[in-house]
Amino acid sequence: MFGTNEEGMALGGDKAEAERRLTQCIVRRARLARRSGGCVVVPHAPNNRPIVLQRRISRVAAVAARAGGCRFQPVLSGVWRSGDDSIERGLTADGVHPTAAGYELMGEQIARLILRDRRR
Repeated sequence: MFGTNEEGMALGGDKAEAERRLTQCIVRRARLARRSGGCVVVPHAPNNRPIVLQRRISRVAAVAARAGGCRFQPVLSGVWRSGDDSIERGLTADGVHPTAAGYELMGEQIARLILRDRRR
């Protein structure tokens, strides 16, 4: 999951640096991925950090994905409603870091995206 470290950095007060790092990383990885075919950038699932910050990081990632030549597909946005919801359901231990069950659920969503993309 990209972006969670940048959210933490932004919470520490260095929003511009967090956005710069995320943009640079996604653009670089997207360009490398494009060499071998198509690519899709998938933002992380909801967590217990401020929703305004999560949306900001997601917007930065969407712009970076397009700059790198990739699609941006938030397929994990519906796997759980919030970090607290994910804790209650046993999908994360702390609202941010997935458990085995959380990774399994996210993997299913990403697998559907890959399979859907192959059919095009």
